[in-house]
Amino acid sequence: MSNSTEAIRAKIDAFLTDIQALTRAAALEAIHSALSGGATPARRGVGRVARPAAPVVRRIAKRAKRTTEDVAATGARILAFVKSNAGCSVEQIREGLGLSKKDVALPIVRLKAERKLKTTGQKRGTKYFAGGSATKTPKPVAPKAAKRVAPVAAKRRKPMAPAQKAALLERLANARAARAAKLARAK
Repeated sequence: MSNSTEAIRAKIDAFLTDIQALTRAAALEAIHSALSGGATPARRGVGRVARPAAPVVRRIAKRAKRTTEDVAATGARILAFVKSNAGCSVEQIREGLGLSKKDVALPIVRLKAERKLKTTGQKRGTKYFAGGSATKTPKPVAPKAAKRVAPVAAKRRKPMAPAQKAALLERLANARAARAAKLARAK
């Protein structure tokens, strides 16, 4: 080999040795950091404060429930908006009134139940229109009675032809053998 090839080979070997040493040091530092709660052995007590072992959990205050009057007032605003902008979507209603998704959901459900809003389309393509008269009252919803279901008689299958049964049993045996071989390879 020539001198330049040997020099290149030596530099590559030195580089690999340095990379391996740095990788080992980083791994040891990560292990020490995990076991000691954040401070590394080399840096412990050198003007650094160790992080607390458990992160501080911030509590988010729950939002107060809306009253029936608030929901009805929001529903009236939504209904007025839909009357002036027929065929609008929920996103357009939200943007037009400056409301959040949570503020709009319940009033729309109630307006639909009262038949003050009509819809066309499905999912994100749903468009809202002002419904019939506002004097209609929704039908009272009776609690659902538990229905007693009579047991269904088991359906009898036709008996298999002997050739079909043999083919099915052979496929099952092959599947079991393949599964066993796969488990053996995994071990």
